[in-house]
Amino acid sequence: MPFPDAKLLCFKETVEPESYLLIECGGGLLVMCDAIQHYGDYRHNNLLARTVMPFIGFPRATIIGPLWLKMMTPKGGSLRGDFERLLTLKFDSLLSAHGSLRTAGAHAAVQAAFDKTFPG
Repeated sequence: MPFPDAKLLCFKETVEPESYLLIECGGGLLVMCDAIQHYGDYRHNNLLARTVMPFIGFPRATIIGPLWLKMMTPKGGSLRGDFERLLTLKFDSLLSAHGSLRTAGAHAAVQAAFDKTFPG
């Protein structure tokens, strides 16, 4: 890694390779691409996107990306175990390629997204 206190981790069960970065300083920062998305606000979107996002599966919340999940889950498989491993990590902030920076409470938000996506 190009700097200390950083770990590159990989999903094990995805159809295509996917990884994420954990920066272990402060409360921990999780850097994601498509798997986990946080839409705290829509201010960086155009008017049309701001209007329709809540209705097409992108609420003002932290979510497991629904399109990503559909494309990356093996036929007849589940990515539950990959997210359970991710949730063993310590992080309080989240930076995702989709949405906005979440500066606090990210672990609890990802746990809630997991519970909604993988009930039971």
